[in-house]
Amino acid sequence: MKRILTMTWLCFLFSGLVLYTQAQVSGTVKDGDGEVLIGVSVTVKGTFVGTTTDVNGNFSIKPDFSKGNNTIVFSYVGYKSQELEVSQGQTGISVTLAEATFMADEVIVSASRVEERIMETPVTVEAVSAKQLQTQGSSELLSSLARFKGIDVNQSSLLISSLSTRGFNSAKSERVIQMTDLADNMSPSLSLYAGNINGAPEIDIESVDIIHGANSSLYGANAFNGVILTTTKDPFMYEGLTVDLRGGTRDLLDGSIRIAAKITDRFAFKLTASYFTANDFVGTNLTARSRRIEPANNTQGDPRGYDGLNLYGDISFANQNTVINANGTRLSDLGFQGNAFLPGFTEQELVGDNYKAFSFRLNPSVHYLITDKIKASYEYRLGQGSGLYQSSNRYAWEKLEFDMHKFEIKSDNWFVRAYRQGDAPGNTYDLSFLGTGMVAEQPYQPLPGQTNNFPGRTYAQAYGATYIGNFAAARQGGASVQDSYLAAQQAAAGIIPTGSDPRFAALREAGLNSTGGFNPSFNNRSNFWDFSTQYKIPTDFANIIIGGSYRRFNLTSSGTLFADGDGSPIGGEVRDQINNYEWGMYAQVQKALFNEKLKLSVAGRVDNFQNFDSKFSPRVSAVYTVDADRKHNFRASYAQAFRAPAQVDQYIYLDIGPILLLSNIGENATGGFNGIRTDNLQAQFINPLRLEQMNTWEIGYKGILFEGFYIDLSYYRSNYTDFIGTQRFFGREDGTTPDLTQVPVLGGTEPAPTDPGYRNRTRVMQVWLNAEQEVISEGFQLGFEYYAQKIFNITFNYTWSVINDVPGLILGFNTPEHKVNLGFNGEPFKNFNYNLNIRYTDTYEYFMPFDEGVIQNFAAIDAQITYKASKLNTTFRLGGTNLTDSNAIQVYGAAPIGRILYLGATFDANVFKKK
Repeated sequence: MKRILTMTWLCFLFSGLVLYTQAQVSGTVKDGDGEVLIGVSVTVKGTFVGTTTDVNGNFSIKPDFSKGNNTIVFSYVGYKSQELEVSQGQTGISVTLAEATFMADEVIVSASRVEERIMETPVTVEAVSAKQLQTQGSSELLSSLARFKGIDVNQSSLLISSLSTRGFNSAKSERVIQMTDLADNMSPSLSLYAGNINGAPEIDIESVDIIHGANSSLYGANAFNGVILTTTKDPFMYEGLTVDLRGGTRDLLDGSIRIAAKITDRFAFKLTASYFTANDFVGTNLTARSRRIEPANNTQGDPRGYDGLNLYGDISFANQNTVINANGTRLSDLGFQGNAFLPGFTEQELVGDNYKAFSFRLNPSVHYLITDKIKASYEYRLGQGSGLYQSSNRYAWEKLEFDMHKFEIKSDNWFVRAYRQGDAPGNTYDLSFLGTGMVAEQPYQPLPGQTNNFPGRTYAQAYGATYIGNFAAARQGGASVQDSYLAAQQAAAGIIPTGSDPRFAALREAGLNSTGGFNPSFNNRSNFWDFSTQYKIPTDFANIIIGGSYRRFNLTSSGTLFADGDGSPIGGEVRDQINNYEWGMYAQVQKALFNEKLKLSVAGRVDNFQNFDSKFSPRVSAVYTVDADRKHNFRASYAQAFRAPAQVDQYIYLDIGPILLLSNIGENATGGFNGIRTDNLQAQFINPLRLEQMNTWEIGYKGILFEGFYIDLSYYRSNYTDFIGTQRFFGREDGTTPDLTQVPVLGGTEPAPTDPGYRNRTRVMQVWLNAEQEVISEGFQLGFEYYAQKIFNITFNYTWSVINDVPGLILGFNTPEHKVNLGFNGEPFKNFNYNLNIRYTDTYEYFMPFDEGVIQNFAAIDAQITYKASKLNTTFRLGGTNLTDSNAIQVYGAAPIGRILYLGATFDANVFKKK
């Protein structure tokens, strides 16, 4: 850290010796009604020199005139950009910006890594401006993007959201990459994006671009189903102090601050910080888990107990083959059938009555212009967050932490970037492990004043002895089997304390501090280093870029998540750290033909992996502009992409009780797994993982059909081979042939925990594997905006998505077939805006390793009104999400995200502007 900072300051010091011919250029920017515009971006074209207009619409800027005149670019959200050539010393410039009905002339670089109009991108892109983010009803950034076409949001809790495009959604969305200023936000340990906890606060966001579909040719192997790229505000352009504060229902308190200033014309700094807290949404679904997850499960309400969705510690303690006395009597001899389960703890009991969603972000950075066209910067980003997350189990994140150091030097046609992303678990715990450890490891304690009838036994053993003894007594007394179940359940009630029991708090604390086999905490402290570069070749023939990247992962978990420490592969060396690498090189050629009516692009990337074969990802696209005004644009593209399994999928070792989640990259004795499928008991050999491949075609049209009416429609079809899904089977860790006589649910008896072969026993396992069959998904998207007049605008989008079924493979498409958004917004009078959006999601099936089930359709309404008090430099807003409090479940097993109402204000002024 000290070395990076020292080199950065030396760079600033020596580069400051360069001299330039500079003179101030100044003026005023107004709208068509003659009103001054505040915050207009004013930049010298082709450089990093820029500023914004002040509260009087004035600006001053110092271009370098050593090579002649310069072009100044004026841009402002909601207005058409304008370019103006200026000469040295020119002052008193008056610029009038015409209002734009929508962002048709917006220029982005995300789709092709070069500048192009959003109307003429070769792939589907959704560009979201800072103004859109500020005026729409939102509880947090990522969940608010569900209103745009083709974007699916999976929200595990209030702050834990993930995005996906074109299907295969999950709470971790491993087929999409999420970046802030081109730095990957991914957690090195968990291979997921923790909402926006390690991203940028909303007050520092300039734009968010969502690129749909395969983008591996330019962004790497994991840009499989999309890229979410957030761009923050440059302190050279956006100086000043911004303070945002809002409060709302669920004890919501959200505050952030941004300070940015130019110390000199060459040196600037920026500091952003944010704090968020609110009562989180906690799961309350007590439905019985699927029998594909728990094969021996009972139905909800069964007096033998059952394994419930948001119940934890509800483990099986007996089955029909359980021997109950020295004579060898089994429960089946008394008519008992199936399995018996403990009652378990609710999610609310385990996390507490006031579980808080929480985030804290801190992001200081320094920026230096070595020349007008070369900028160096260093930034540090810290993010901490708490929330309920779901994947293999339900997890309570408690101050999960991310930190990043990033150094970058860039010009208008090249960049060199290096950054390190790290994570730490904080006090995160696994709810299933916590509940199970409380009953299976902790010694039974009676209520105060009662006799301990089960000395030396655990709560699970005490409950089991009481239940079985009373069941046997009832049967021997002539009661029916059903009545005996009920009698046993009633007799055992109260053995295991609930949240209101005086023993519960101590029991929960003991479970959290357990060091046994059900230790619920994690010890993952991992990081990755990323080095990347890109260069635009100067040639008039075509637009050519080349680039490359290298990434190295350093994974540690002490066996709590990865196959390291006690989880190291059987028969192999015990490893304290897992190292993995991947690197790639890419190139793209763009050529405009026929008076720039036809734009052709060819891109390709070669990626190399430590655990897999090298692969080549190509993309070919064409955009044809029909008319001279460039209002009608047709696009077509073909891309091939490869996806490497996430790091956690490559190296996982996680025992979640009934199932062992295990890596499958050929590290065991057999190079794969001899397994027996749980669904049909057929033997099969499971080969090690390979890269997943996708071939995708897209056609689309963007156009302005008539004044004020913008439309974007597209169709895609994606063919997946070697699709990565999950499968459950009976097997052994070392991959050798399983022994079904060790499986209790099949009438067998598993080895005792003290048995040397216990770890390698036959049990239900889940690994990631490749499908032999082809998987096909396709979809259609339609979106339009109609700018009727300033006071009333309409937005509408529709998304259709489907997939073929592959028997025997859990695909996890997790995507509704139909999704609709309808929005209304406008400015009925000056400085007053309203925004209302209705979103509808169809019924669909949802699978994650935790459970599977049906998510019912729902409609939700989000709205916000905004008023800008210009004289106070303050914007006030009143809004809410899911105003009708619909049952908006987005992850099966998570709580519905209910209604949130809020009131807030944003103070924004350039208090550092030089007079």
